Amino acid sequence: MLALVGRCLRSAFDVIQSVSTPGAHSRLASALLSLVPQSRAPGSPVRLDLPVTAQEFAGALGMAPETLSRAISGLVEKGIVRRIRPGRLEVLDLARLERAVRTPVD
Repeated sequence: MLALVGRCLRSAFDVIQSVSTPGAHSRLASALLSLVPQSRAPGSPVRLDLPVTAQEFAGALGMAPETLSRAISGLVEKGIVRRIRPGRLEVLDLARLERAVRTPVD
């Protein structure tokens, strides 16, 4: 019984580690880019509303809500996005957000 609990616990830790890897930034950047309106005027501010709660958004991206929060904070610290309020972001640097899909946040 103890061995079974140990294996389940190890598996849970492996899942937690895999969803908190640097890939979280790429997944978030890709998801945010999919929310950018195609019909926006060039040079106009890009404001994004998450279509669901942060917890649901994180789940859809395959990450824990805490990992989503850290990934957003990373993009904020790098000057790529700005938090306006919970569930609403402004993209400050669309080109860097596009690069973040392919490479770690610089």
